[in-house]
Amino acid sequence: RMMQGLDRRGEILEIYNSITRPKLNELNEKLNMLVNFNQDSLRIYRESIISFAMARRIAGLISGVVIAAVFILFFMKTLRSMIANYQNFLRGFKKLSKGKLDVRLDVISRDEYGILTLSFNSFAERLSRIISDVKKSSGILKAATIEILSLGTAFSDHSQAQSIAAENISSSIRGISALLRGIGGTAGDLT
Repeated sequence: RMMQGLDRRGEILEIYNSITRPKLNELNEKLNMLVNFNQDSLRIYRESIISFAMARRIAGLISGVVIAAVFILFFMKTLRSMIANYQNFLRGFKKLSKGKLDVRLDVISRDEYGILTLSFNSFAERLSRIISDVKKSSGILKAATIEILSLGTAFSDHSQAQSIAAENISSSIRGISALLRGIGGTAGDLT
C-alpha cells in the first residue's frame, strides 16, 4: 500500500510537474505581466496627470500673457486717442487765445472728446459772433460819440456867441440905465 501510495504520489507529482506547474508558471508570468502592465499604466497615468497639470499651468500662463497684451494694446490705443484729442484742444485754445476767432477743431472721435470738440467749435463760433457784434456796436457808438461831440462843439460855440451877445446887451442896458439916471438926475436939478 505504501508503495502504491508512493506511486500515486509520484504520479501526482509527475502530473503536477508536467501539467500544473507549467500552467502555474504561465499564470504567474501572466500575473506578473498584468502587475507590470498595471504599474506601467499607473506610471503613465501619473505622468499624464503631471503633464496635464503642467499643460494647464502653461495654458493659464499663455492666456494671462495674451490677456495682458490685449489690455496693454487697448490701453495704448486709448492713451494715444486721449493724447491726440488733448493736443487738438491745446492747439485750438492757443489759437483762440491769440485772437484767431475763426479756429475750428477737427472732430477726431465720436466719444466724449468728439462732443467736447463740437462744444469747443460752437463756443468759438459764438465768441466770434459776440466779438463781431461788439465791434459793430463799438463802431456805431464811436460814430454817435463823434456826432455828439460835434454837436456839443457847435452848441458850445453857439453858446459862447450867445453869451457874448447877452454880455453886449447887458452892457448896453447898463449904459442906457446910467444914461437914464444921468438924465433923471439932471432933470431933478432943473426942477
